[in-house]
Amino acid sequence: MFARGVLAFRALEPQEFEVTTPGSFTSTLRVPGGLLAETVYSVKAAINVRLPDGAHRPIADQNALTFRVYDVADASRGSWRGKMPGVVAPRLDWTTAPDRSGQRRAEKLGV
Repeated sequence: MFARGVLAFRALEPQEFEVTTPGSFTSTLRVPGGLLAETVYSVKAAINVRLPDGAHRPIADQNALTFRVYDVADASRGSWRGKMPGVVAPRLDWTTAPDRSGQRRAEKLGV
């Protein structure tokens, strides 16, 4: 998956899926919410066909899907309203607490 000309991430199905009968097949994956930054993404989809003689033939669609991500309810940007760089913006758990050692240093400095 590409965004802003950069490979944002890649994913492969971990197990090979063998097709033994003709037909249509659908593969589905889920990108976790809160992972992607606000921008437009382009997905390259590819399959690797193994022929009866054992040879492999890759088939790819460079722009199989294009979509835009919006940060709803300020999920990953908090109260920041400006533009933010990057192609991923994972929602991370943050904890902020007073640093007692910093307070002691400030007291020594008379701050």
